[in-house]
Amino acid sequence: MTASLDDDITTDPPQALDYAEEALVGGLLLDPRQLDGVQEMLPEHFYRPVHSALFAAMRHLASACHPALGKRPAKEEEFAWVRDTLAVAAREVPGLAPSVAHTLIGRCPNPKNSATYARMVLAGHTRRLVEEHALRVVQAATNLAHPDPVETTCARIDQFTAALDDLARRWRPHPGSVPRSAPVDAPPAPPSEERLDDERMFLATAAAFPAAIPEIRRFLLPEDFADPLHAGVFAALTGLAHRGEPIDPVTILWETQHRRLLAPYGPCAPDRVLELFQPAAGDPDYWATRVVRSSLLQAAHHQARQVARLANDTSLTPHQLITGTRRALSDFTTVRNRWHRAQRTGASSSSKGPRHRPSLNHPKTTTHQSPRSTARSSR
Repeated sequence: MTASLDDDITTDPPQALDYAEEALVGGLLLDPRQLDGVQEMLPEHFYRPVHSALFAAMRHLASACHPALGKRPAKEEEFAWVRDTLAVAAREVPGLAPSVAHTLIGRCPNPKNSATYARMVLAGHTRRLVEEHALRVVQAATNLAHPDPVETTCARIDQFTAALDDLARRWRPHPGSVPRSAPVDAPPAPPSEERLDDERMFLATAAAFPAAIPEIRRFLLPEDFADPLHAGVFAALTGLAHRGEPIDPVTILWETQHRRLLAPYGPCAPDRVLELFQPAAGDPDYWATRVVRSSLLQAAHHQARQVARLANDTSLTPHQLITGTRRALSDFTTVRNRWHRAQRTGASSSSKGPRHRPSLNHPKTTTHQSPRSTARSSR
């Protein structure tokens, strides 16, 4: 792919990485023998296309045993090195002027420090690579039009983890490199109505078939719910099931009162809780799996956004960035393990076939009536 000088034109002020790239390329133009100390560098490690093209040109000339790489090159050979580098790079960057080489050479304080400059450039590449993988995860987690967004998201996470392992082997921890926690992210977007409907259907079917709750609570947690009220009602359901007490709309309502969900201590009135327990068809295992599925995608999206923010924090060292990223992704791994457990539980219950399992395209509930209002209307 041919680059252009226009690709390097920006109105943003130069960053420390820009100076590091300029110093590295300028140092190699001035002393090509410093290439031996930056053998781990590749053209794609540079952010600026012009710097990448110049470095690729120097690697090409080095592989062809350019005379400037000798032990005691003559002045003419050193000038030829700069001239030949510009000529080869100009094939990829049209309009590359000789003044570019002179500018870069002037930006290098000391060519003998080229290996140090290279580590700075690699640090910038590491930051961009982490951000790129994070954005891929965000894209997969939000692409609900995909036939299986969970599988795609997990595959992207696996690729991300493999890339982190490679980076960790390159960036060893050093004294004083204290990992930092992820920055506070913006609040998540409001949940979709479909996700809220899944949660309502689960609570209704779980109240109708309470025998399934002990198995479901092994993989479903209150934090998987998008609506805090639904999370509190689920906690009430699991509490009743754990104590072996009867489960019906009234006992659940009483339990939510003890958990300070009802007014005046909580956020809602009793009727709002009772509305959740209208007769509903389906298997609670199925709806619970749907809830965990949404929680997994939300966790992937949230943690990937956190990682992207970490990658843009230039005060972090590569080791701190890698460690912080691994910590963020570990939260997703926890939800992923519960998702796999939910899949096994769902497969086991479907083989027994005790309850009806609806299709994924379930009808949305448009109206909700509490048992109390239903009884009044029947009088």
